[in-house]
Amino acid sequence: MHMKYFHIKGINRAISLIREGNNNQEHVTSRATFAMINHYFKQEDNWFTTPEQIQIGSKKRPDYVIEKHLDKDPFFKPHAFVEVKSLIGQKIENILDQLYDTVLFTIDYHGGSFSCFMIAMKVTKIAFYTYHNFISLLDEYHIPHYKGFIPLNYILPISLYSRINRDATPQMYENYVNSHSSITTDANVLHNLGAIKTNGLSHPHILDLVNDKHKEDIHSMWKFVLEQSSNIILD
Repeated sequence: MHMKYFHIKGINRAISLIREGNNNQEHVTSRATFAMINHYFKQEDNWFTTPEQIQIGSKKRPDYVIEKHLDKDPFFKPHAFVEVKSLIGQKIENILDQLYDTVLFTIDYHGGSFSCFMIAMKVTKIAFYTYHNFISLLDEYHIPHYKGFIPLNYILPISLYSRINRDATPQMYENYVNSHSSITTDANVLHNLGAIKTNGLSHPHILDLVNDKHKEDIHSMWKFVLEQSSNIILD
């Protein structure tokens, strides 16, 4: 069982330094982000994190790529992309635009249906998403998304889940819902807790690392990214 990131003294200090003083450089936020990634994704568990990995085709360099290596596979499989911005940096929407441009060629390289986790962090604000490249299908079935990004703390109602996953059974949907059991997903509750939304996504999903009411959810979403498949709506 992973210790919660906010119980780690060094990580807490790295987070608090983001808001202290006049240093709004991106590396200050990046320090805290990298510390949290390394806390949850251990190399001894075959996780590897590469800073500014150049993506094939696009030449884009996301701040971090979290990859899984399996002994039977000679390649490292992208699992999550992480982008970090400073106090004077871009909005979360701009970070998602940047991540979208980053993965386009990665999708072409891997082929077929592609999904991964996306994590956007601006100062102490953090948002978790699943990304899916079948955007036209999401549009066809009226599934809320922004360029294929679906907030991790949003649960599809069974009507939408059944539309996009025609082989779905009641047990599959129950498993899908239960996988989010430790994450707050109710929009009204999230709003009351102070979670915020973006112009492109009406579901409150952006949390704050320094808000005590958000810390348990942030930990649960880090664990979800660690333990689950990103293609949760079709698994």
